[in-house]
Amino acid sequence: MISSASTSRNWGSARERAVFSPVWPERSFCFHPSLPPRRNSAVEEISQFQPTMLTWPGMGGGSISLPYLESEITGDIPARFRYYGYLNDGEFMRACQARGIKFFGVVFCAQGWEVPAVLSADGRQVIDLNLPEGQTHSSWLGLREFSQNSVPGLWGSFESYFPDGLHDSRGHRVDDLWTEGSCIDITGSPIRTQWVEVVGMSHQCHFMDLNNIVWRNYLRAIIRIQIDSGVDGVQFDEPMAPTQYGGCFCYDCVEGFRNFLTQSPSTRHEAVRKILGAARLDIKAWLLGEGLSRIDEAPAEVADAYAEFTKDSLTRSMRELADYARTYAMEHHGRRVAVSANVYDALPVYDEFVDFLDVLVPEHAHTRWNQGVWTRYAAAFARGLPLCAGINPYNEHTLAELSDGFARGKLSSRLSTLMFEAAALGINLAVPYGSWMGNQRPGAMYVPAGPTSAAQDFIVENAELIDAEPANPVAVLYSVESNYLRAARALRGTPEKQTGRHSLELAQPPLVLAGDLVQSGIAFDVVFVSDTAERGELLLNSLAGYDVVMAHGCERLSDQQLAILEDYLRSGGRIIADDAFGGESNSAGVARLVGAPGFSTGNRVPKDAILDLGGSDEHESIAVSLRRVRTDSDGDRAALHLVNYQFDEDADRVPRRLVRPTVRLPFLPTNASLIRPGVPARDLELMPSEGGVIMEAFEFDQYAIVHLR
Repeated sequence: MISSASTSRNWGSARERAVFSPVWPERSFCFHPSLPPRRNSAVEEISQFQPTMLTWPGMGGGSISLPYLESEITGDIPARFRYYGYLNDGEFMRACQARGIKFFGVVFCAQGWEVPAVLSADGRQVIDLNLPEGQTHSSWLGLREFSQNSVPGLWGSFESYFPDGLHDSRGHRVDDLWTEGSCIDITGSPIRTQWVEVVGMSHQCHFMDLNNIVWRNYLRAIIRIQIDSGVDGVQFDEPMAPTQYGGCFCYDCVEGFRNFLTQSPSTRHEAVRKILGAARLDIKAWLLGEGLSRIDEAPAEVADAYAEFTKDSLTRSMRELADYARTYAMEHHGRRVAVSANVYDALPVYDEFVDFLDVLVPEHAHTRWNQGVWTRYAAAFARGLPLCAGINPYNEHTLAELSDGFARGKLSSRLSTLMFEAAALGINLAVPYGSWMGNQRPGAMYVPAGPTSAAQDFIVENAELIDAEPANPVAVLYSVESNYLRAARALRGTPEKQTGRHSLELAQPPLVLAGDLVQSGIAFDVVFVSDTAERGELLLNSLAGYDVVMAHGCERLSDQQLAILEDYLRSGGRIIADDAFGGESNSAGVARLVGAPGFSTGNRVPKDAILDLGGSDEHESIAVSLRRVRTDSDGDRAALHLVNYQFDEDADRVPRRLVRPTVRLPFLPTNASLIRPGVPARDLELMPSEGGVIMEAFEFDQYAIVHLR
């Protein structure tokens, strides 16, 4: 079904504006999980970007210990640091809330830390902490010491937080949380989260296991402390499984996969059950018997089934934690808290997260100067939820180029173009404020305040036209059931350096098609099709506004989805599919569709469904999006959004473009206003043209909105 998120969970504004605010130091490495103490000046500086919420703002130290987390929130700040305006996380939170900025406590789902330390002789004071390799240290501080009560002079007892201790799924009491809560490889060794361990440092981070009830119960304690402190929401970072490390082979994951295969009604898993049958569906025993050590070394059907198990188990675990956060806040404090999560590239493994989250905060891993494919895909993935994307350092050098350019007083228009692109295509780009540069490069991303706040001012001033619903003539269907395994397989690969398009996109036909449409400057939306039980049936009005539906990579469609597509054709719509359409669906339903008027195969959008930009310019590097503004009393209105991807490196600016757009709408507009950043709005002349209107020619540089009414 094609759907939007449940309105019962609507929270905040339709389009949240975020600041990506770890506030890491400018000339130092970014050390997880404890985010640096903030100063009063940070609140002032953040406020100029007009955020409604912050991402990664603080309270992350629970992955070291619960007492450490409490010290982050309420710990004393020495007078010397007060002199310079330093705050603990609780004070920083309240200062943000006083300005109407929502604060989320960060729960690092995959991180469990041990940090080298030097303690005083009586063990009551930390003399040094988080030392580099080769430097002598006398102790460690982390989950192991906390769970074993080995630093009583520093931290309260484990039992003061867990009176009965923590017990695993077999009832055994945990002695070492750091080891017993972690993911393990096939040899029984804990898996390390190498992307956050800083090169040259002695600290160690285990990849913790969301399938393990021990770790989930510990995360519940982090949630309780954050909610007790007054957070507006809980942000789950890294809700993931160690797929890139070959899989986890702890008891819970091995048994979980066995149960998944045993209970699965899918005929696709028959072959897997036969392959693993001799090992009684024990994936670890089977791999060892075959001389293998990783899931991705198994036959494709086994690796695919494990990917499906991962999707199912992650969804179940995170739904449990999200429900717990909301229930605890209501029962103990009589208030609601919001729940967000980092869903990375809005990967289809997180498809069902949309059903129980309030806001999405993906850390987009492969940011590029033109993100027309991913941004439209992410907006569709969100299904009506606010989505605030952060920039990740592992992104083909875009972040490093920006940071280096800012240091030279350049590239501010590059960032604002990224912000305008996100706004025009349906999401929010979180403004970087001390965002991280990875574990191999010191420094943090701080944006030029003037140009960035000017871009944000423009977005805020025109929110009504930006937050409007899509009204483009073309829809690209993204079938989760058809493409999830393609995406899972692609993640076992590497980025495509030659084309600049990540393998995740290249592996999925709807995104390949979307890339072609972006290159052609065509106005389109991505529309998600998913079979999750909570979302009901696909509704005809999800497609009714589109002239053309492009259905590439849609092999697995339910009977209900096929019926809705058939109704769409009967209403006068057109479907353009690839040759594989419906190949794993009900053959009778597919046959009715394929033989119906309006159905064809190919990859070209009909000319009458292309929004013509006219003028004398080439338009391959312009993003185009049409939005309909619904109001109760002002009559029909629409907004045409144009974003210019061109950039003049020598002049350090976006060059002007000349356009003369033609649009066709359900109503005939008689007035138009041209709205551009830094330029007073002016009226545009409209002339009738083939059932629509053609505008007078105009120029723009980064971004233009034409308000039609």
